[in-house]
Amino acid sequence: MRAGQPGRVLISPASGTGGAGRAAQHGDLLRGDTHARLPELANWTLPPPGGVRQARLTVLRAALNWYGQGSDLTATIPALRALLDVDDPHPLALITIVTEQALVDRLYATDPPTPMIGPATPSANLMELAAELPALAHRALDSPTTPARDWRDRLRCALADAALERCRRTGEPASVDQAYGQLIADTTAGRILPGLAAVVHARAGRAHAAADEPDQAIDSWRRAVIAALPDFGGDAREAFQSLTQVVDSQGRWFVPDLERISQAVPNRRTFLGAAYDPAVAALDDLRGGRAQSAFRNARRCVWEARLSGHLYDGGVGTDCVRRRHEGNRPAGGRTDHPGHRRRWEECRSGGRHHL
Repeated sequence: MRAGQPGRVLISPASGTGGAGRAAQHGDLLRGDTHARLPELANWTLPPPGGVRQARLTVLRAALNWYGQGSDLTATIPALRALLDVDDPHPLALITIVTEQALVDRLYATDPPTPMIGPATPSANLMELAAELPALAHRALDSPTTPARDWRDRLRCALADAALERCRRTGEPASVDQAYGQLIADTTAGRILPGLAAVVHARAGRAHAAADEPDQAIDSWRRAVIAALPDFGGDAREAFQSLTQVVDSQGRWFVPDLERISQAVPNRRTFLGAAYDPAVAALDDLRGGRAQSAFRNARRCVWEARLSGHLYDGGVGTDCVRRRHEGNRPAGGRTDHPGHRRRWEECRSGGRHHL
């Protein structure tokens, strides 16, 4: 499995600064393909992990399990703290993964933090652990051993979103322009690569939409389209779809048929997209009665939508997550009913939008 390379680099006893660069640049780990991507977890030929290598493996294992069990900060926070304390070269990528997963689980949007999935009764110290994670993230950003630009900028986006969600939760005033100002400035100046630049603009657009600032949201998604084309047509298409949703909600009719325009985008490549379509994979799994695999792929849909700055959080993917978590899936795990199939197609075409 070629996608297992990131984990192999991160937990190899001989891994050092060079391994950190390889891990940070590897497409699969960068795009979040951690589930079912760590064959070394079952490789008995490797020596027993210990010390720093054990801490890395703990975080990777939690990232692997996240698709089926949700965020496990009780395991990851101590491990990340230990890696930062010894100036390990890898924490930036690992903290980014954990922070993004916590963001998708809405740990910063609920009070007290209530994960999207997981135990019915979260750990008693979850609030303290969720508060400590951004502090560890800032330590990683300030570390001299974290030069990987993609990981740095993704972590900065996650911290901006977490801060905005905390402010909305507590009723404190929050400025999207202030939270994303430096990221937008870096994007405009060309200090952020095109694919991630499109994600930054789209994430800012989503934040503006959540803050009920439609004009700024529309402007941000327009910038996302410009930054995404021509290489990342899928991100441009999703920005079109999100922009259309805001325009429709405002009752404005001066915008052309963006749905037709989005269909003319030359490709559907996305910066965070997996090597496969998780929506199609989840549908196939549900039709085949593979509920657990469908659940993990649905979680991947939610992950991609939220972190790509889409106006919707996976649509049917979110419904599938909730249904599986509540133990209320269709008999036999099948979705052959025309209504189920239509809802999946709406999800894939951007017809269902959720903030």
